[in-house]
Amino acid sequence: MPENDGGLELVTTDGALAERLQRKVREWPSSFRVRVRGELPTAALDAIRVGDLDDGRKLSVSEVEGSEEGVEGANRWYRIDTVGASGKDLRRLVERQGALVSRVMRVSLGPLALTRDLNRGHFRALEAEEAAALGAAGGAVGRRTDRGTGPADERAGDRGAGRVRTTARRRPGR
Repeated sequence: MPENDGGLELVTTDGALAERLQRKVREWPSSFRVRVRGELPTAALDAIRVGDLDDGRKLSVSEVEGSEEGVEGANRWYRIDTVGASGKDLRRLVERQGALVSRVMRVSLGPLALTRDLNRGHFRALEAEEAAALGAAGGAVGRRTDRGTGPADERAGDRGAGRVRTTARRRPGR
């Protein structure tokens, strides 16, 4: 994702798991929150739902919804539900409608959802239920060995050989 964007990231030290998940992730539903300047007109919302990109690809968009709580001064947050889209794709799709996008944040990916109690730049180990759901969706998940909640870069060197850590991380955005 571009530097200003962020949200849910899945980080693992298990290479085999990462490979299986990379193959599956394009099949999973994802939810994003997108902050734009001003309010999008109905025609722009309809065009986003169609999902046509400039390069001829088409995104599968199932829902586009703005919220009254999502108003920040001149900016407004929209929730966009897709299957297989990246943050970069979504930014391009919304900007194609003439909107000025200031932030894209992934809030769910398949069976995982970002919780508001996870601060920017921090991570947490997956709960047993999340690991089981992830395993069912993309393959077996290795044992959890870390319950850290500190900043991801402080813990980056704490990856012992043979240990598996699968975490949900809130990527720092600006």
